[in-house]
Amino acid sequence: MPWSDSAASSSVRAAEKPRPRPMWWNFTGRNRTEIVEARTAWNDGDRFGAVHGYDGERLLAPELLPVRLKPRGRER
Repeated sequence: MPWSDSAASSSVRAAEKPRPRPMWWNFTGRNRTEIVEARTAWNDGDRFGAVHGYDGERLLAPELLPVRLKPRGRER
């Protein structure tokens, strides 16, 4: 059975080395927009579950300053 273009490109993507992603506070994303969305979802209590075992008030993510987020990767 011949390979389709999409199957071949999927296998190439799977073999690629993972790219470093920007990190901020406790969030990672492919870009700043995803991190802003995660911060909003955390602060609104929409997307993330409760933190069990913590008796204090819910901690809100701090304001995201208008700076470039540096991609981080795991060095091995």
